Amino acid sequence: RIAGKMTDIEKLFEERGILYGAMDSASLREKTGGGIAARHNGDTIVLVDETFPPRTKEFVQAHELGHVVLGHLDGSMDRNQRLSADMEADIFAIVLMALKTAGILDLKGRRNGME
Repeated sequence: RIAGKMTDIEKLFEERGILYGAMDSASLREKTGGGIAARHNGDTIVLVDETFPPRTKEFVQAHELGHVVLGHLDGSMDRNQRLSADMEADIFAIVLMALKTAGILDLKGRRNGME
């Protein structure tokens, strides 16, 4: 882990055993839009472009978490399936960030004041 303050999603990655790395890579930005989630040798790995502004970086982290949670890493996909998976991951990230911003979800699976 690179020195600095961890985002809530980075803490969630750590708690769930998801390997996380932030990097400055023009290739990563060009090929993936700035983030990627994958499985390798039984490990789940998320890489995100570290040059993004903080809120953008956190959104990309949430998007990649969406791919993990929604099962998008299980098997190969054709182009249309990848596009659908990316839209689903975007929606996941939007909802996660909205609930976090509204103070309804603390990213540990507990709803604040809603039980």
